[in-house]
Amino acid sequence: MRGCLYLAVALQAMLIVPGSAAELTVEWHDGQGLTINAKSLDATLTVESPFSVQILDASKRTTWHRSDYDETTAAGDVLSCRGRLRTTNGSLLEVTDMYTVVRGTPSVLVSRDVRVLEAAGADVGFATQFAVKESASAQLVDQELFLPGHVYRDNHNVPPLAIGADFDHDTILVREDRLPLPCVAIRNPETRVAISLTHVKPDGGSVLGDRGLGPVVDDRMLFGSIGIRRTKQPSLAFVFPGCEGERTYVSGRSEAPRWAMRCHPLRQGAAQHYELLVALRRSGSFGDTVARVWREAYERFRPRPPRIDQHDVYQAGIDVLRKYWSDYDGVPGFPFSVNLPDGSVKNVSLQMGFVGQQIPAAVHLVRYGLANNRSEVEQRGGSIIDFWTRYSASEQGVLRTWHDVRPSRWRKYGTFLRIACDGATGVLRGWNVMHQRGKSRPAWLAFCEAWGDWLVAHQNPDGSFYRQYDFSGAPMQTTRSSTTHPIRFLVDLSSATGKDSYRDAAIRAGNHCLKTVHEDYTYVGGTPDNHDVVDKEAGMIACDAFLALYDATHEMRWLRAAEQAATFTETWTYCWNVPMVGEDAACTFPKGKSTVGMSLIATGHSGADSGMASMPFAYLRLYLYTGDRHYRDVADTLLHSTRQLQDLEGRLGYPSRGLQTEAMRLAVERGHSVNVWLPWLTVATLDPLSDLQEVFGAMDIEEIENLGIHEMKRRNAEYGKTRGFKAGSGPSVGR
Repeated sequence: MRGCLYLAVALQAMLIVPGSAAELTVEWHDGQGLTINAKSLDATLTVESPFSVQILDASKRTTWHRSDYDETTAAGDVLSCRGRLRTTNGSLLEVTDMYTVVRGTPSVLVSRDVRVLEAAGADVGFATQFAVKESASAQLVDQELFLPGHVYRDNHNVPPLAIGADFDHDTILVREDRLPLPCVAIRNPETRVAISLTHVKPDGGSVLGDRGLGPVVDDRMLFGSIGIRRTKQPSLAFVFPGCEGERTYVSGRSEAPRWAMRCHPLRQGAAQHYELLVALRRSGSFGDTVARVWREAYERFRPRPPRIDQHDVYQAGIDVLRKYWSDYDGVPGFPFSVNLPDGSVKNVSLQMGFVGQQIPAAVHLVRYGLANNRSEVEQRGGSIIDFWTRYSASEQGVLRTWHDVRPSRWRKYGTFLRIACDGATGVLRGWNVMHQRGKSRPAWLAFCEAWGDWLVAHQNPDGSFYRQYDFSGAPMQTTRSSTTHPIRFLVDLSSATGKDSYRDAAIRAGNHCLKTVHEDYTYVGGTPDNHDVVDKEAGMIACDAFLALYDATHEMRWLRAAEQAATFTETWTYCWNVPMVGEDAACTFPKGKSTVGMSLIATGHSGADSGMASMPFAYLRLYLYTGDRHYRDVADTLLHSTRQLQDLEGRLGYPSRGLQTEAMRLAVERGHSVNVWLPWLTVATLDPLSDLQEVFGAMDIEEIENLGIHEMKRRNAEYGKTRGFKAGSGPSVGR
């Protein structure tokens, strides 16, 4: 029997010729499978053997059974397909798939229902699969793969044991609780055709027994897995429940191919339901593919976090810094880590930036003390900055970034550009806070200029910088992925001093990064403790760097690069709620809260944190520069959702409401955290609040919007001219 659905839809800018229309057809042919065809794209998707079932038998062996549809019916916009499958042991399963063309888009929604009609005793469990491939697709190594938070274009710069590291594996299936959004896409760079698969309306439920490689059989596991099946032509695949392999982080990481098997009990009356969105498009670049696939999925989920009083958040953060500031035998600072929930100090050592954030945290005390006439708070913050500006530079001018206090000594820890520039940026911001209020701290600015001069003198001829240096200035790690890290500091230093040399060095570094970061879509090395791998913070830093260059030059190339970096960074952020396991006593994720706003940290593991708390200001500025409201929505979502791990309501038993845990799992052993606070968490929370307040006069975006869009744009532009530094000492454009 043969059924067809023909529906012309407007593909808009997805086509080679914008504004033209294409005929999108969904068609079933006996023995040939189901096809989804877009003539104007010259692309055809194929769903072969659409009813695929993996059976687990009593001896724990698994086998795949595959079947075609038995009957199809076309009615209106829907093609209804039904099929039955009998297993070797005699069980009978039935599938009903409804294919609906989504009007106005190059997409098809697949709604699937599976029922077990007869159950044979030898069959213990089952999982079902939906897979689709592009007929003209090349081998996986010749295509570009997008798995949010895991794979971006290729498997370069991911750890060797990471999910997606080995493209020779026949299967790359990832549990969707490891994915910020449950979607996958593949692009053929020769044809520029990209296809994507998204799990719509996931439940994500799990159970305490969802541990180990398994097999685990439980009908309460309502999460799927999504990824690639690599045959002659790779297929996008979804498996329910979420079997993971051939690489998995369950039970640790391993070089050997492994599977974490998950099944539903195969018994009469058992049922499954899930909905998938299949889309195809022509994309001019891999970056364009990521942006379109991600946004299409984002619009389906539309995260809506609860509203939180940002002034309360700000005060809670300041209270944390005031509580934990200490004088350690003449060396002022904050502890490196604090135990949760009791709030006792775990470790005392002082790191300039990165997770220690001594100087940026001190700046918030200075700002708060000045704004509230609390001189003792201002002085405590200033004492930290004084210590670092007096003592951290080596004789050769390299910044030493980690200090132990008992005994008092500089740790023999090579200088990562990331950590040094975090600290120097903090000193510059601290100087500016004082300068704006008529208080002079020339030693602070001199410290920044000395570091800026060192950077200019040690910049490579191609504009790059090395990742890490020893205290003499010799490179320790010669990879150049950290070249984005000094750019914001150099632009701001030019704004503060009016000196072209810093701005020119930032532009030279930016030119290098346009090729190696933006054009190559390689965001690597943001986190010093993950060795030069693809990670979220590389995108965050690149976004800030390119946005600073746009402020300094108003050249559109920098704004485009900032947008792409922002999109990359956004794809690490959970936009759906992964439910916790209620009976797990070790789960520390706050009850009643959502995982929306949490974000993966780096490739090679599935640790998640609240790092995106620092980004609302940047996304709001992108919205005001581009008019793209999506950035406004992201900014607002992050502003509220990233506060959910704090004890603002006082229900977690923390001694200070602004404390929160550093990182946790959202996949296997959901909600298990490291149960420690580090200073960066509070800095990431406070930074955008103080920036929003100083530029727009309020900490909440909805309140800021009362200014009106024209006034918001004016204030953003004014900020861009000087980067927040005192009028008259702005960027030296044209000097």
